[in-house]
Amino acid sequence: MSINIFSIVIFIIILFIIIKNKELKMILFNMTILTASIELYLELGYFLKINDILIGYRTIVEIFLYIISIICLIKYHKTKINKNAFFLFTIVIIGIINLVLIPVNIRTANGNVSWDDFILGETFEYVNFNFFVIQEAVQMIIFIINVLAIYNSFQKEDYKKIIVKFSKITKIILIIGLIELIIKYIFHLNVYNEFCNIIFGQAYATVLTIAGRGSGYILQGLTTEASHYSYVLMISIIILFAVNTITNKEKKWIILAILLMCASMSFSSVLFISGLILIYILYWLYNSKIPKMKLIKIFLLFIIVLFTIILLIYNFNNIFNNLSESNFLERRIKSLIQEIQLIINGQWRYSKQSLEWSNRVRLVSSYETLKLIKYRPLFGLGIASVASHGSTTMLLAGIGLVGTYFWIKYVFYSLKANLSNVNRKYYKLAIAIWLLINMLNSMGLRVFYELSSIILMEAFTIIFSNSIKNMKIGRKEL
Repeated sequence: MSINIFSIVIFIIILFIIIKNKELKMILFNMTILTASIELYLELGYFLKINDILIGYRTIVEIFLYIISIICLIKYHKTKINKNAFFLFTIVIIGIINLVLIPVNIRTANGNVSWDDFILGETFEYVNFNFFVIQEAVQMIIFIINVLAIYNSFQKEDYKKIIVKFSKITKIILIIGLIELIIKYIFHLNVYNEFCNIIFGQAYATVLTIAGRGSGYILQGLTTEASHYSYVLMISIIILFAVNTITNKEKKWIILAILLMCASMSFSSVLFISGLILIYILYWLYNSKIPKMKLIKIFLLFIIVLFTIILLIYNFNNIFNNLSESNFLERRIKSLIQEIQLIINGQWRYSKQSLEWSNRVRLVSSYETLKLIKYRPLFGLGIASVASHGSTTMLLAGIGLVGTYFWIKYVFYSLKANLSNVNRKYYKLAIAIWLLINMLNSMGLRVFYELSSIILMEAFTIIFSNSIKNMKIGRKEL
């Protein structure tokens, strides 16, 4: 059995939270922030190693939060049952029962055979009940319970404090990112990875050495790969942008986060930056005071987009042929176009060559998993019974359209007080953009059972609040 330096740090932090805060609500408050931070930002290492079994940091904080949540729900016995939570829980259970008793007779990727394995020549398994299903179902149920306790314990102002305190942790993560950037890009050293391995421990997915990609170096922060880090930075930018609409003091941190996204050498950054641009366009349109000005902005935006599309189509062959296969970004774009063509033509199964296999795996897995919805569109094939490199497609196939609907209702629409001054149209569009981005985000169901979704909910309510100008946060809270 072994532990790491950060294992001791986490244990001390949890102990401090419990001892310092006499009120149960405050323990829940601080454990919520700690859990959300560990879930989103820390993938490296492990808390405890017993033989070959690794227990992650996120598992420890989630268990502590779950225990506190249960105590809160029992203590505050007047707690109202959230109907969205009830329906979501029921659909998850129904899906598992169907998976055990009447599974769909189709082969696809799952927790045992991934899309990466299939591309390399392995055979898919039939949809079945396995350990991965149990693991992800437990994660989702823990999430439902934790969120229920949070929603029943906090008031509107508490969520504002949560996002502000969370933004402070985000800034620490960005400082760590800047240090990594300097060490790798300026000094070309592997010191950062070595230090992380000493502090957090070496898990199975640990990056041991500095890795070059294109004309730069892979940045990972405290995650296990550049694409995950890029997603983390996207969420960080949304959170900082929400706080900035109140304080107007976060612009330099947002710029730093964008710089780290661009320098991470992850092609996923193109997807996530596109999502950020769309959300900012929503914010831009939303803040047009005069209705006529809003119409003018929409018209100009439409003309620009239309002109750009026409220009790209007209010059498509020239652009495609001139894309370099030696340049990182151009190579990825060229590969993306090729893979989309193969998928549209149905030739991806027979093609044995690819400029970038990661593009094929991500696009094909998301596309093929989306097609599986037709077998059980309402309640899904069973949570995590199918695997994909697209988080939203995995959720849709797993718990169906009805299950996904109640997940959205539970997370984003349960707090009526928070939504009282929110523009529902723009709020809904922002959620839709986030879900679309996650169509190609290879983080599994994590984005749907981690508490970062609650932080994101609060960020969107702040960004699209009708009374944002009247919202103030005192210096003590910041």
